Amino acid sequence: MKPRLSRPLITAIVSGALVAGGSIYASPVMAAPAGSGDSTSSRTAPAEGPDTTAVTTVEGQSAATEPAPVVTTTEPATPPTTTPDTVKPSGSFRLNTGALWIGQKVVFSQNANEYGDDVDADTSITRKISWGDGTTTTLAAGATGYTKQYTRAGRFNVTETLTDRSGNSFTTAAKTVGVTVPGKYSLSRYTVYQGVPFYVKLNSIPAGTTKIKLNWGDGWVDDLSGKNQTLRGSILYRKNTSSKISGKVTLKVQLFNKYGATSWINVGTTNVLKDGWKPKVTVTKPKNANRISSWKTVKGTVSDKGSGVRFVGVTVVRITTSGKYYCLTPKKKWKRYTTEAQLLKHCANGKNVAKVSKGKWSLKVPAGVTKGKIVVLPWVYDYANNYKDTYREAKLTRK
Repeated sequence: MKPRLSRPLITAIVSGALVAGGSIYASPVMAAPAGSGDSTSSRTAPAEGPDTTAVTTVEGQSAATEPAPVVTTTEPATPPTTTPDTVKPSGSFRLNTGALWIGQKVVFSQNANEYGDDVDADTSITRKISWGDGTTTTLAAGATGYTKQYTRAGRFNVTETLTDRSGNSFTTAAKTVGVTVPGKYSLSRYTVYQGVPFYVKLNSIPAGTTKIKLNWGDGWVDDLSGKNQTLRGSILYRKNTSSKISGKVTLKVQLFNKYGATSWINVGTTNVLKDGWKPKVTVTKPKNANRISSWKTVKGTVSDKGSGVRFVGVTVVRITTSGKYYCLTPKKKWKRYTTEAQLLKHCANGKNVAKVSKGKWSLKVPAGVTKGKIVVLPWVYDYANNYKDTYREAKLTRK
């Protein structure tokens, strides 16, 4: 019996076989010694059973063997081929106007049917607006509009860049927005004392202006019609306070049309000078002060170092020899009074205004003065609301 070969040795023999001239030659290890009639060898183990598989040699001998292993090779799977996305998105947008005033807002609009991509959904497209003034806005997914305020004048080119997920970008053609400062403005005086009047001129107001707001810089704001105009005003107290304003004050206007309000536009800056001086006032004593006829017109002087004299009022009181008191009303009538409250009510309400010219004041006194006593009390305000008064009285003994 042929010795039984272990599996590793069989494998080595089979795999080492050579094919030559169409015959199979066994490896020298498989050949039996020449001339030997032994069928066994002392180095082999007893046979355990017949071999069912044998190989035949050229001498007709058979040897036990096993089938050669079958090697199966699997080709790697080929990944699916994808076509790269190289197509740019497309789109357009709308603006509500191409002409604005400074501070007004332009409205950007874009519906879903105004932009898109051949691959990506609308919500995957990045939309970035360049406003032309150095600022940009990235729209939220699905947004259909945005409002932009321009805070300086100029011409601004608005564009939109659309980018899909593959990085393909498309930039729209520019739409231009022109931003201007409407109107022309000036002040009649750029340095004033507190309370001194000056004029504000509003010119070249554009057609279509519906309203103008004028901010005086002291807390007061006037609502005006939308047209050219000149206004008289002054700066003294801060609104609803007794605090006087001094220093530089800037006046501003705001114009309105169908696109809304402008930002505040400077009209001009005036330097308000502090007035800390009270005015001065005197009553001139007539040459013949005891005569009634000498008081037909009461006179005096008035002056002011700072803002100037704004108002001179005169309270005139006559007292009869019997002790009755009368005061001169604004209607140039004599009114009897018995209490100070009545005096203030009828005769000291500021309407008995004296004439002032070249530092002098005067007031005519109607008939009715009799023997007794006359008291003349002038009082004066300057434009800064500084106050001063004085008085003079005379005993009347002659007509």
